[in-house]
Amino acid sequence: MTAISSRKTGQSALIDMAGDIANDAIRLSERHRKVKLASRLFSGGTLGVAVSLLIMGVWHYFAAPSVTFRSLDVPQSIVSAAAQAASGAASLGGSPFDSIASMIFTGPFPIIMAVTALVVGLALSVVRGSFSALVGAGAFAFAMFMGPQMFGAMFPSSGNDGATAAAAVPEKPAEWQAWLKDHPKEASTDAGRYLAAQVAYLTKNGALKVALLSWPGTLSASSEIDPSRVIVMERSAFNEARSSMAEAKLADYQHTRDRLRAASSSAALWLAALVVATLVTRRLRKTMGARVESAMGYLATREAKA
Repeated sequence: MTAISSRKTGQSALIDMAGDIANDAIRLSERHRKVKLASRLFSGGTLGVAVSLLIMGVWHYFAAPSVTFRSLDVPQSIVSAAAQAASGAASLGGSPFDSIASMIFTGPFPIIMAVTALVVGLALSVVRGSFSALVGAGAFAFAMFMGPQMFGAMFPSSGNDGATAAAAVPEKPAEWQAWLKDHPKEASTDAGRYLAAQVAYLTKNGALKVALLSWPGTLSASSEIDPSRVIVMERSAFNEARSSMAEAKLADYQHTRDRLRAASSSAALWLAALVVATLVTRRLRKTMGARVESAMGYLATREAKA
């Protein structure tokens, strides 16, 4: 009896221990799930902050004035003036015959002549009692009405004034240099001086200082003038930025870089903290996972023996 009682007591103890292990395994598994979730969140945060730091680094690189440029930035007012001048030259460049023919066969002139001819022809026919004058007047009126179509077919237009003007607008720096020389009115504006300075910078003809010094006083802000290019040209000519526009733009660049530097420092601290948290939670996740597997394996063995 004593042996049987002891055996029952031992089995009861084993059952209680298995129940405790099962409860511990359940609680450990729940904590393991939470740690796994935290580890994933920390990993995602680490990646996000790292990408943000990369973006800020690229932004910091570009938040600085360019060191050079290789193409012209022609203000729109200068382009419009050049196109208008080219269009005017094209319209004045036709032959005298074209102008005379255009005056005769276009506008109200053909209608006036046709109506006058018909009235005169009708009057002569009544006076003379013959329709020959009216027939001649009708033929003349018909010619005046059909003249524009016949003239257009015989002498087609050689081109479009707009296309001619667009083709005549300069493109290369040397061409713009010649154009500005021939158009002193446009060359005396801030846009013209800005273009002339660019031409001098790109052609390296030694006139950059003169072009920059031709600006009266300090260069004012304008939507047609890129201050970044002004900085490049002034540094090339004087080794420093002199105009108020260039100085203001440099101040903007510096302000942006200072803000990026402060944000980058804060992001770097967050990145370090997140990296540590990620490593710790991953280690804890691995350890707890092993303990859960061990407990579940023990319980599976107990059930098999039972």
